[in-house]
Amino acid sequence: MDTIVSGPTEHHHTPTPDLVPVLELKNKIKTRAAETEELPSTILHSVMRSFPLDAANQLPQSETLLRTIRRQRPAPSMTANNQLPDHLKQTDPFVPVLDVIKAFDLVADDFDDEADDFLGYFKKTWIGEPKKRGTGRKKLLFLIELWNVYDRTVVNLPRSNNSIEGWHNAFAKRVAIAHPSISKLTEKIRREQSKFEVDIAQIPQG
Repeated sequence: MDTIVSGPTEHHHTPTPDLVPVLELKNKIKTRAAETEELPSTILHSVMRSFPLDAANQLPQSETLLRTIRRQRPAPSMTANNQLPDHLKQTDPFVPVLDVIKAFDLVADDFDDEADDFLGYFKKTWIGEPKKRGTGRKKLLFLIELWNVYDRTVVNLPRSNNSIEGWHNAFAKRVAIAHPSISKLTEKIRREQSKFEVDIAQIPQG
């Protein structure tokens, strides 16, 4: 389908000439994605063959073009109860480590193109950028296993160390001295232990 660039009107300005090839490219991608079931890589390879080389510096990132394709595809169909099918349902607030990248891609689809810088930072820091050559991803700053809390959520364990920090602050107030002596600190620790033993004994009694 040919792209028609309309002329300027009172509320419409002529597109920047350098961006016209990009607009035409996106329109072609949207049309192919909506009207066919071709793989994203097939669509990009096909439409890129007609993209002018002198406009290469205006070409959007591959991830942006892939999101353009995904946005044209229909969302997963809902069940009669207006719920996602079982194979797509995620009942826990966090996803397993092996599904993090897939979940990130789904969430990224909801962002506009203006968020590319933010998504790029997030991907580089927490997810890992796809390698330009070959398969796999580049080394990320923080491994997914370090910050993912799915397993802890499933077994109802704390997802942070807030409880430890809370105890530390409370204990510091009970000590009430910035630099206590060994004997003073030992006595406070002994009393703290006794307090916890009493609390533990009272838990079964409600």
